[in-house]
Amino acid sequence: MSVEISVLPKRDAHELVKLFDVVWGEGQHHSAHARWALQSNPVGNGPIVIARDGNMLVASRASIRWPFQAANGYRPIVYQLTGTCVHPDYRRRGLFSEVNRYFLDMIASPIDRPTVFNISVEASRKGYEKLGWNYIPGLRRNIRIARPKSFFSKILRSPRNLRAETQLIPTKLKHSLTPFEKLIELARRREELLKTRHHTYYDAEVYEWRYSKYEHIYRDVFIPGVGWCVYKLFQRGNLVEAEIGDIWLNKNSPLAMRALLAKIVSRDLPDIFTVVISRGHPLRKHLWVNGFAPDPKGDLNFGVRLVDERSSNLEQLRTWAIMTETLDTF
Repeated sequence: MSVEISVLPKRDAHELVKLFDVVWGEGQHHSAHARWALQSNPVGNGPIVIARDGNMLVASRASIRWPFQAANGYRPIVYQLTGTCVHPDYRRRGLFSEVNRYFLDMIASPIDRPTVFNISVEASRKGYEKLGWNYIPGLRRNIRIARPKSFFSKILRSPRNLRAETQLIPTKLKHSLTPFEKLIELARRREELLKTRHHTYYDAEVYEWRYSKYEHIYRDVFIPGVGWCVYKLFQRGNLVEAEIGDIWLNKNSPLAMRALLAKIVSRDLPDIFTVVISRGHPLRKHLWVNGFAPDPKGDLNFGVRLVDERSSNLEQLRTWAIMTETLDTF
């Protein structure tokens, strides 16, 4: 049998679902993710590289064209990798490297050569490093105990629950996020805060697209004159966890952040907060003032691959303003 590597048109992205089901299990909203990541992006679509054995897909190297603004105000082409997988029966044949080399070769045009970034698991990090990825320290999950009495009571009963698998908490309420029209001034202030950092940019279209994964049950709090926060609610063992995606503040103040967190606590009663944030994000110090501490497990595997070496400043994480919303898994 010969395996053929090619590009999958975005209209056929649904063909990846069967492979995703085999690799990660069914019932994981793979169809919705394929539509969101590979077909509906208002800023364009990234290449989808696949490997076929006959009619069967056996490997995927998909990507998302990310709404990215560099620190100088320029919006370069940046891809976030997503859906990297190899069928269990085809592993240890070099397919991981082959589909990634094919992907890099096809985007290495002399014009508008992009940057690629991803958050990888430890098992695949060495493979990416062999292909030229540079892993940058300083992107870490931060944790805050939201309700100490409840938290310690639950941990004393079940100490392992802090590292248990998470499950989204469903809701019977039909909840949509605050309309972007109400957040325009906050978005402007966010851009002002992040203008010297590389970051995700938002307009009405990007906002609608980014939070259109309804199966993720996004929730938010909006306090006029104070700020806005988007988050998801999980059950982690017997703990309730609020995972923060992003925070937009009217005034760059830890007190404003505290007010948003307090509203989440009063409404949803989480035991802990978690948030992924980069070392160079201006809001990192506000999180620490509000009781967040770095996860002792260490940094996440944040990898950057430059196709255009002129963009070398993208390999300095202090220049990135990343929160959980930048991850394709949020």
